[in-house]
Amino acid sequence: MELTAIQGLLSKVGITAEVFPMSATQFNDISGTKGWTNGLNVMDLRGGPDSALLIPRYFGPKGKPAWLTSTMRPEEELKAMNDAITARTQEAKKAATFNLQAIIFDQYAISTSLYHQTLTLVQYPDIHDLRMYIADGSVWTPENTWIGN
Repeated sequence: MELTAIQGLLSKVGITAEVFPMSATQFNDISGTKGWTNGLNVMDLRGGPDSALLIPRYFGPKGKPAWLTSTMRPEEELKAMNDAITARTQEAKKAATFNLQAIIFDQYAISTSLYHQTLTLVQYPDIHDLRMYIADGSVWTPENTWIGN
């Protein structure tokens, strides 16, 4: 189990950690309205290929639709997030996103990401503008979809 492995790694540097796997309901409760303290969030990031559009969902500024309401949000992280979102070229976006991830996962250890899950969609070639999974796996605009050659 991944959590047990992380617990073992932490013990090697003198940190005693208890593992509390929780249900989705418990996670949503403490990551949303109630908040939490003294814990390390271990999660998977799911979504499309552009992490810069996904990361704000979890670590974005307070007041926006974001999970993990009691998580710290250093100014450096918020600036790096903005840089990743507003980058004008793919090369700049890649560099800014890597910097953002280094701040969140390495520098501040705000969270530990086990993996990034991308989603795949297969559709018929004559279906257009479906827009499913365009950003983070939850966007779908069927009112814009049309069928034709």
